[in-house]
Amino acid sequence: MFHKILVPLDGSPIAESALPPASYLAGLCSGEIILVRAILPPAPFSMYDTSAPDFTVTMSGQMEGCDAYLADRAAELRAQGRRVTTHAVCSLDPAEAILLLACKIRSRNGPFSGSDPV
Repeated sequence: MFHKILVPLDGSPIAESALPPASYLAGLCSGEIILVRAILPPAPFSMYDTSAPDFTVTMSGQMEGCDAYLADRAAELRAQGRRVTTHAVCSLDPAEAILLLACKIRSRNGPFSGSDPV
């Protein structure tokens, strides 16, 4: 059975349509749902453009928005009695960042499903 169900989200209705099946599976096997959202870093700012916003402030704002979005989705799932953790990652390659996170979680906590080879 599934012990951990990784659900990548990008804020789109298509991505969020994975939440009901994930919740259903988690309920069947008492599994944990791991929500992850990967965002791209802000476009590079010119050091000569004084009107450009501060990179740190912009990045911080993006991550706060990402964290808030994940917290809202997690609250909806927790209201259904599900165990949920969230991860926000920033990368130039979101797919690779999600894969690396999955590998990191797997190596730390064991396989995502009982049938996975260790």
